[in-house]
Amino acid sequence: MKKLILTALALSVVAATPAYAISDHYREQLSRSGCNEMNAGKTCDIHKTKEQNAEAAKHPKPPADTSVKVNMTPYIGKWDVRNAEGQELNGLEIRKDAVLFGGDKVSLTTQQISSGALYISFSGLTFTLKKSGDGNWVSAESMGTAKRK
Repeated sequence: MKKLILTALALSVVAATPAYAISDHYREQLSRSGCNEMNAGKTCDIHKTKEQNAEAAKHPKPPADTSVKVNMTPYIGKWDVRNAEGQELNGLEIRKDAVLFGGDKVSLTTQQISSGALYISFSGLTFTLKKSGDGNWVSAESMGTAKRK
């Protein structure tokens, strides 16, 4: 009976002890800067004071330049985009100076050529297109294929 009581007491002490997922130093930085875990590093700098972060928020940085910067010539054309089940989705069109998805111009967040393949990302989608006319795409929820028409 004594062992049972001691075990229960030990478990209650452990359960009552607060557990923090962040260190005291990081918590102090968050408090001093006025940031929280969700915006630290994105819209708020934990190494600055509340006043400095408030001033920086008044003067937001201009949006990144999302114009086409790589040579898309080998990939120009219309691409048939399908999901993993083979269902046809919005069409992808690569132009020399723009990318269209479903007929609408998109702002590219990633654009690079590596090992002969074009990698582009926009709106949570990432496409890998090969000069041969084959490709694929992925998103957080799904994936599929792309073929040049």
